[in-house]
Amino acid sequence: MLTERLLIDYLASHHNDDNHLFHLQSELDQFIFKSIEHPSHHDDDYIHTYDNNHNELNFYNCHNDHYHHAILCHYHGTTSASRCNNDGLQYAVQTNRYIRGRSPTDPQYSAFEAQPFETVVPSVNGSTPNIGLARVPNGGTGSIYGGPARTLVQTVLHHRGYLFAQQAGTFQFFFNIADDIAILWVGTTALNGQFSRGNAATTQHYNASQPVNAQTSVSYSYTARLGEYVPMRIIYANAGGDAEFRLTVIAPDGSTASNGSSTAYSPYLVQRSCDGVVAPPFPDWPQPVTTTTTTTAAGSTSTSSIR
Repeated sequence: MLTERLLIDYLASHHNDDNHLFHLQSELDQFIFKSIEHPSHHDDDYIHTYDNNHNELNFYNCHNDHYHHAILCHYHGTTSASRCNNDGLQYAVQTNRYIRGRSPTDPQYSAFEAQPFETVVPSVNGSTPNIGLARVPNGGTGSIYGGPARTLVQTVLHHRGYLFAQQAGTFQFFFNIADDIAILWVGTTALNGQFSRGNAATTQHYNASQPVNAQTSVSYSYTARLGEYVPMRIIYANAGGDAEFRLTVIAPDGSTASNGSSTAYSPYLVQRSCDGVVAPPFPDWPQPVTTTTTTTAAGSTSTSSIR
């Protein structure tokens, strides 16, 4: 059950007062509004909902339920969840300390552990509209989400955020390639303190026995409720050599929610909900520890660490 306090805007042509304040309680895609005012005598109406910053969120087709003296509303449409500087997923670039054996003898990159990267200080962090990395050859450099060219040796790209279900149904996640490894978590296992290799939704490893452009893809399906914010986390790691990965997300209607390379922000991928309650922001990435040294007049020194 989701509870929000929202400003409801009735159509002026149907009401004497344009605005009323309600407590909105939602259960799946059906909502009941009970006003302190007398409900509208019109049988059909639209109600628009807004967050506390007056950004429009959704609108509902409503009719007056005379028997219960309430207005019964069904979800009719939504505006993008990305309206409050929350577009895309968060990402961080971290150092990969796990060395991989040769892929024919270590096809699953067994040495790699995911959970420790919750506390690894990133060298770069930001937001991205897509989830993927174009192929960077061994010894070469590449750009990470529009940043300066850099080596991808011993590099981790760590992503986190939410899938915002603009439609109900089954979403499909595909890793088309990962060199060396890409791991996906969907749902509560994607939250901080919850994810590990053992509870991943799916994992893609580089297969040295297959051509680079014909790797066997892996997939995962998740059935979402309309308007649901689904936590997701993706960790990609390269130990050395070539680097590449790509995640594609397909919406229930068959459209592409994220294709791994688009520079346009997808309305399906957000960092948090606008109210910060339904889908809370993830904790800040770890920060470096700065050590300061103080020398006294007597010549003694002391050190302190500032996180």
